[in-house]
Amino acid sequence: MTAHVVAVIDDFQQKSLDTISACLPEGWTLTITASNAAKDVQTAMADADVIFLMGKAVTAPMVQASQKLRFIQKLGAGVDNIDLQACQAQGVTVAKLHGGNAVPVAEHTLLMTLATLRRLPQLDRDTRNGLWVREQARTVSRQLSGKTVGIVGFGAIGRAYAQLLRGFNAKVNYFDIVQAPPALCRELNATYTDFDTLLSTSDIISVHTPLNDTTRHRFGAREFALMRPSAVFINCARGGIVDEAALLDALKRNAIHGAGIDVFAQEPTPPSNEFFTLDNCVVTPHTAGGTVDNFEYVVKRAIDNVQRLDQGQALPEGDWVV
Repeated sequence: MTAHVVAVIDDFQQKSLDTISACLPEGWTLTITASNAAKDVQTAMADADVIFLMGKAVTAPMVQASQKLRFIQKLGAGVDNIDLQACQAQGVTVAKLHGGNAVPVAEHTLLMTLATLRRLPQLDRDTRNGLWVREQARTVSRQLSGKTVGIVGFGAIGRAYAQLLRGFNAKVNYFDIVQAPPALCRELNATYTDFDTLLSTSDIISVHTPLNDTTRHRFGAREFALMRPSAVFINCARGGIVDEAALLDALKRNAIHGAGIDVFAQEPTPPSNEFFTLDNCVVTPHTAGGTVDNFEYVVKRAIDNVQRLDQGQALPEGDWVV
């Protein structure tokens, strides 16, 4: 068995590091970063031939300075934080985990959907402050049952979300550049709809696309103007998919009912972010895919990919990037 030096360059909590360490095969070495500082990250990478990462960016200078690096494994699906061109130039293979976080992200999306429809953070805050707003809530709270849900991006996460929605008597429409197989659509009770029609007819719009040149700022002023005043917008994908100024404007004007946001253009997001001041906005810190239950599964899949490469085997469909 090939021995590897695996660098973890995210500033993980000790419990997560313990999980990774426990999963590594005998003879493999784990190096970790002392902090998020660039020098500490580079120190952790110095002798590594494999990198496991979650949210940390991998830039061209980082790749060029890591002479032993041969493989980068993203412990998730999005690789927009990795300089793929630099990796190709250095002969570094990059992989993601297609569908690895689908279940927790779909569950979090459902959580955000319900919390935004009912304006849960506002109700929680008011109740804790001694305000019994039962009758006021009746005038703004909305239910999911009977609503039309529009899913933009019908990959592993979008489909997992659609599966959860089957218990809510909701109509599901989806838009994707590749239409799903008819049998799957029948199973999930999902109907393909063009993008603009989906926006104008949905009560809930949920985004599940990668961030790339095609999807950057895919949701702007035009798109929010197409939505119903009662619509809820959910983004548990990537912050850059949304023109945040346009979304802020729509929320401030009550042009839509609310938004549930797990991802932002700038992360970590400063406390001064205007989204945090709005009662019709539910926010979480890019945590949709992060659960104790799923992390060991993710790590074991990452290790399996390394071992596949050692043995000259192909990576699972959807995992290989460059």
